[in-house]
Amino acid sequence: MKAKRKQHSPAFKAKVALEALTMNLLHRLKPKNMAAQLDNFADEFSSLIQFMQVEAVL
Repeated sequence: MKAKRKQHSPAFKAKVALEALTMNLLHRLKPKNMAAQLDNFADEFSSLIQFMQVEAVL
């Protein structure tokens, strides 16, 4: 019997994609403290938007 696959909402899929994109960009830039940078993005969403604009993603 096949196991049922859980269907994820479009919002969940978008969140996961945004997380992956952010991580890939940070790995490319190699910040000194990635955890601090991620905390900053979580606290100030505008800083994430600005970061992505600078990286020519948005």
